[in-house]
Amino acid sequence: MQNGFKRRNFMLMVYGTFVTLGSGFIRKGFAQTSTPSPGIPVKTGNVRQVLVSEIATAPSSRLSAQDAARRSQSLAASADQIDEALDALEGNLVQLTVPSAPVDSAVAGGDEAAARPTLAVNAQAVASLNAQEKQAANNLVNGFQTAVAAGDLTAAALRQDEQSAEVPLQTKQGCSNGRVCWKFKWWGVRIRINHCGVEALSSGGRLVGNVPGPVTTAIGFFTSILRAFDKGCGVQIHWLWINVSYIKSKSCSKCN
Repeated sequence: MQNGFKRRNFMLMVYGTFVTLGSGFIRKGFAQTSTPSPGIPVKTGNVRQVLVSEIATAPSSRLSAQDAARRSQSLAASADQIDEALDALEGNLVQLTVPSAPVDSAVAGGDEAAARPTLAVNAQAVASLNAQEKQAANNLVNGFQTAVAAGDLTAAALRQDEQSAEVPLQTKQGCSNGRVCWKFKWWGVRIRINHCGVEALSSGGRLVGNVPGPVTTAIGFFTSILRAFDKGCGVQIHWLWINVSYIKSKSCSKCN
């Protein structure tokens, strides 16, 4: 009788041990499968594919700032990623030619319009492009040509480094300087506005200095929603020559 009681206790102890160990393995396995591996980046979507799609279906007139804001929010990419993706379309969809700066005095004193930049669908890649990519390439070329014809884009502007202008502050309120930086690209203008610049422009401030027309136009277009995209370091605008534009929060290390 006593031996039987001991055997039952021993079996219960063994069973309890297996249950405890099994539960531990199950909990450990669940924790491993439900926690992402730190070395695997989160997938943010194909930025290039989204850009090509929206460029290919660009509307005939520019969208409202609110529509541009919704598109910008739905695009899972940072401002710098958008910039890189747009730049990368050159050589893939289109081919850019920018005349070198004139060195001869006679040429330098002449009209640079005689040496305009050109953009064309990439002849070497056109056979491999699908219908959407071909349409996007054609839209980019047409927008580029319109900007060049209007004088909004020149070879000299494309050769320039990033330019900047100050925005006078009506009140300091923790801000030291308001600044706007821009760089002309073949696809449009990249505009960076620091946090103090966002505050000043949103309060009716104006840029000081010789600021190109496309820059002032783009800022005027987005003025009402600048603060909504500023996360403390300002905003970055991608103002395309076609009727598509994006606005994102800006990197703190640029245009301070």
